[in-house]
Amino acid sequence: MMMDVQQRGLLTLVRSGLTGEALPLPEGFDSERAYPELVRHQVLALGYLGAVNCGLSRKDPVVGKLFQAYCKSLDHSEKQQKLVEAICAAFDRAGVDYMPLKGCNMKGLYPAPELRAMGDADILIRVEQYDRIKSVLPELGFVEKLESDHELVWRHSDLMLELHKRLIPSYNKDYYRYFGDGWQLATINSGTRWAMKREDELVYLFTHFAKHYRDGGIGLRHLADLWVFLRAYPEVDTNHVRSELETLQLVEFYDNVMKTVKVWFGEGEWDEVSCFIMNRICGSGAYGTREDHDVSAVVREAGTTGTIAGTRRTRALRMVFLPYAEMKKKHPSLDKLPVLLPVFWVARIFKVLLFRRDQLKRTTHQFRTASTRAASQYRQELDYVGLKFDFEE
Repeated sequence: MMMDVQQRGLLTLVRSGLTGEALPLPEGFDSERAYPELVRHQVLALGYLGAVNCGLSRKDPVVGKLFQAYCKSLDHSEKQQKLVEAICAAFDRAGVDYMPLKGCNMKGLYPAPELRAMGDADILIRVEQYDRIKSVLPELGFVEKLESDHELVWRHSDLMLELHKRLIPSYNKDYYRYFGDGWQLATINSGTRWAMKREDELVYLFTHFAKHYRDGGIGLRHLADLWVFLRAYPEVDTNHVRSELETLQLVEFYDNVMKTVKVWFGEGEWDEVSCFIMNRICGSGAYGTREDHDVSAVVREAGTTGTIAGTRRTRALRMVFLPYAEMKKKHPSLDKLPVLLPVFWVARIFKVLLFRRDQLKRTTHQFRTASTRAASQYRQELDYVGLKFDFEE
């Protein structure tokens, strides 16, 4: 599965933006068609530098749009960095333990911080210190928004902040078994700031990459992160990294992805597997397509229920018949009167039918998508690149 002219041109622009190389763009490359792909992959600033390095005229309308995007990226990046620094300083003063993750660390490794777009700032915290954190963040202009399985989300006009309760969502059970909340990997850095050893940080970055790849897709920005990280820290013990990834059943995928990265940046030749991986990444955008997310969700559940039909039944039942512990959160009276549980379940049936039609449509769409792209084919594609769902949980 060879790459087409547009994909090769896209890769050339991003590589040139990172390395400063003056690379020839492939004949027939259309910069106008490339622009929305640079948007999808969140690499507009790299695209601008790459376009200039590769000899596109600054008078080209697309280069003009890229320059405007670069200026916006520069301004946005500076605001983000100032806010992250303010958060870290406030946590230090308040005695709050914290460990910056992913983009917070990666921005400083790029040739310039604005070249690494950051959708949100990820910071690991200790849940038991959350009351202290809640008294600090409003003073910096943050508003509490929501809580998910592994994150507590706060919003500022210039930054989305995701405070991680754990490194990996608990529903990614195979990877969660390895990482837990993640604090066992942390060592004190300065003040109350913690950090992982470089090897552990690379294992985490790659596991995060693999999680998104198999759960629906991931784009060029995160693939570039791997190259940038290893370039910044050439002393990393890759044998130790591969040993840990063996435990995570990720070493084969790691080898295939790292070969893809090396070929992208001029080391070696493309082969069928590296082309397959790069085609998948190019087609994903920053975090995958809705179709692939739908298929992956059904495949993951089918792995534990046995069949797609079994997953459909389980999903439908779970939508209505929440476990007792979950129902108590919604109806505190159940704590004293558990006999009312069937009554609340019946009420929930009508609530789902009347007020959750969008959720029903979403579930129906997921199974319709999975029926057109068989679960077996999706799993074969993952097996081909050395990536698996571990269903023995």
